[in-house]
Amino acid sequence: MAERPIDERRVSALAERIEAESMAAMFDLASEQVHAAFGLEYLRVGGGVATVASSAAMQRWWSRAVGFGWSEPITDDIVEQVCALHLRHGCSEVSFQVSPWVSGEWETTLERHGFTPDITCTKFVRDTNPPPEVFTDVRVRVLTATDADQYADVYCEGFGLEPISMAQEY
Repeated sequence: MAERPIDERRVSALAERIEAESMAAMFDLASEQVHAAFGLEYLRVGGGVATVASSAAMQRWWSRAVGFGWSEPITDDIVEQVCALHLRHGCSEVSFQVSPWVSGEWETTLERHGFTPDITCTKFVRDTNPPPEVFTDVRVRVLTATDADQYADVYCEGFGLEPISMAQEY
């Protein structure tokens, strides 16, 4: 089968849409207990999803806006709605994650609302051919409740979050 070149703009739009929808789905599927513990809420606006986790331990990573700029421009109204969501939850910051493939004046709009460039997230893309075989000693298994604190330690360290006890949160 002949290889087709990857349409980077199309793949970027798809990756952003998948991430936005997965964030919304995670929030939808979270139990009432998790919603209460982490202060979860999300908003669909302007073709994207804005999520907020008001728990101090989760704010940095889970309080963000994803998937914006593809179906409609990032406007002052959209930015104001996203910021209002976060202010209602007492969040001190929110990140707009915008693909460099998004066109328009989104940088100027975000700057008008006090946003500045910060960290960069990178998504990796490959074709759909089977991946090469890789040998590793990494173990993959289903976690149980006894694994919760160890999982939380790795997760929090990896995302730069304050350590939490999952036993306390659930």
